[in-house]
Amino acid sequence: MMAVLTGCDSGDDTNGPAAEPPSQRRAALPAPPRTEVTGAYWDGRIVVVAGLLEDDTPSAQVDFYDPAADRWSPGPPLPVPLHHTAVGVLGGRLYVVGGYTGTAGNWQPVDDVRSLGSGETQWRAEPALAGRRGALAVASLEDAIVAIGGVANGPEIRTEILRAGAASWERGPDMTHPTEHLAATAADGRAYAIAGRYQSLESNLKTVESFALGDERWRDEPKLRHARGGIGAAAPAGRPCVAGGEAPDDVTIAAIECLTKDGWTLTATLAVPRHGVAVVAAGRTLHVIGGGPRPGLFVSDTHEAFEF
Repeated sequence: MMAVLTGCDSGDDTNGPAAEPPSQRRAALPAPPRTEVTGAYWDGRIVVVAGLLEDDTPSAQVDFYDPAADRWSPGPPLPVPLHHTAVGVLGGRLYVVGGYTGTAGNWQPVDDVRSLGSGETQWRAEPALAGRRGALAVASLEDAIVAIGGVANGPEIRTEILRAGAASWERGPDMTHPTEHLAATAADGRAYAIAGRYQSLESNLKTVESFALGDERWRDEPKLRHARGGIGAAAPAGRPCVAGGEAPDDVTIAAIECLTKDGWTLTATLAVPRHGVAVVAAGRTLHVIGGGPRPGLFVSDTHEAFEF
């Protein structure tokens, strides 16, 4: 049986007490609710892309959110419905990278990459990945986007880099840990690959790695406090933060962790714990949008924001 959590649900605090900054409820993700979404801050707006619907079908829906007005508007739909995809920003364009088509039991990873420019209504084909990958993550650096991990025939350690103006992706250094359902973000010129899992909830990771363009290898970073997969990450005020995730025993993770000089710190708490979320930073504000309130196929339109 599937569950839908709507934007007016009160949530619960069974995963831990409320923390500062408090959760602020913002305008709900436009219908239909969905999970395994992804998002980015682009062209002055938050963009939430694709995802899985409660009937286990992928979505081509794209939604724009104006933080100042607390209002959503429709964006150009993707040419192909996707879920477990990733997004990045490069050269003023929004990129959608990889992901899956199909429903459970028939998920098919893709190598497609498409981009959208400001004011455009049609997605443009871009250089494809070297291989098909779903459940990957993308970090946006100043002059490149970095595609990290994911699933091809199994969990990946592969890194691919698309530089501004390049005609193809280049191979980057392999990660130390193969991982999928991971998160990625960028801060201080470094791409961060955060947690994820090998294949099941029991194989969730706490590992964090980073690299900068020109590095020959990934650098180990402090480990998370919570092992998590099905997560999102962003960098409000330039500080990497991770939110969401699912764990064994039918648990979704409420704690938001941010990287400080003392390692990863429990910084805030989701009122509605979810996995498969879009996590986006707009200045000092961290937005956590959509996702599933329980492990498995559950959907939500919940939109929480935290001021850092």
